[in-house]
Amino acid sequence: HIRVKGQSSRGHPKKKLKVILPPGYELEHDLFPEAIDEWAMHSSWSDRSFLRETLAAEFMAAAGARAPQAFPIRLERNGGFYGLYTYVEQPDGTYRDRYGLDDGEVYEVGPDAIFGTLAPDDVIRSQASLRARYDKETFEYLDDQRLRDFIWLVNRTSGPAERAWIYANVDVPSVVNAIAASMVIQHQDWGNKNYRLVFDQRGLVGVAQNDFDLSFGRRWSMSSLGGLDPNVYVGGAWEQPGGPFFETFFYDPELAEMLRRRVRTLTEELFHPDAVAARVEQLAALTRPDAVRDRAVWGTFRGPADPTAEARRIVDAFVRPQYARLLGPFTQSGRVARWPQPAVPDVRIEHVSYDGVQ
Repeated sequence: HIRVKGQSSRGHPKKKLKVILPPGYELEHDLFPEAIDEWAMHSSWSDRSFLRETLAAEFMAAAGARAPQAFPIRLERNGGFYGLYTYVEQPDGTYRDRYGLDDGEVYEVGPDAIFGTLAPDDVIRSQASLRARYDKETFEYLDDQRLRDFIWLVNRTSGPAERAWIYANVDVPSVVNAIAASMVIQHQDWGNKNYRLVFDQRGLVGVAQNDFDLSFGRRWSMSSLGGLDPNVYVGGAWEQPGGPFFETFFYDPELAEMLRRRVRTLTEELFHPDAVAARVEQLAALTRPDAVRDRAVWGTFRGPADPTAEARRIVDAFVRPQYARLLGPFTQSGRVARWPQPAVPDVRIEHVSYDGVQ
């Protein structure tokens, strides 16, 4: 089964596609960590370089985030060239098993509500209404009490009490790492959607992200351009995911210091412009023949664009200034990060009442 996928990209002439094999069939290849039975082929029609999703997935994986695999592929139809696409691993059972997530309760956030997730009134929704906003992907037969408790607490606590609860109930290193890695490459299309909440077998809450096309300087424009803004941006609006959970990692002094230090470490270790430029040149050379053919077939937005020049523009217009910015005043602070000690009180909850609703 092959279907069109995506949201705003459905309006593009070259569509994103999802492939689902018949039950009992799997595809094996040395490129895959294990056999797959479904995958996505993203068109990259709105990315003039064709490379951002591959670069972002590779960076996030190197940073230790739970990143889906991505790499360029040529799609043929009836033996003829169809287009240059990006293979994107789907966050399905194979993906969850690879990252050890199948033993936890996993929710896709935002499939029915792009904005307003983790809202206070979500805790009193019916199960059907709640799962329309938070699609439960494992242990569907269990109730949603852990999710309701989490939403209630992140909306009702603040300051030292919220920090203590986070230390006791959240996989802090993984969340800090996910946010920091996203900030380095400016993966901005998450926080209201494009991520999963993971309630793991240890009783801790973590996250897993996906959909990295708006990264490395690409941004959804608030003007009429939307996702077809040809400019490359550094910093500015949408620097961070919002909401009552993620914003705590920016405004709490201890958590914010952890975040700044992780941003700096990832920048120093994985984001040197020369190293990124070498990988960009390698991918650009690999994909150029098909990229040129793709542009001849499908074109692109805002007029012609040479794929190799656009790939190099990622480095010159985004990576180099972002590298200097992140190692400059952005990550400087006089405070020293202090990781939580065992003495932090355990403020786990067993059950809560939401204004009289059990």
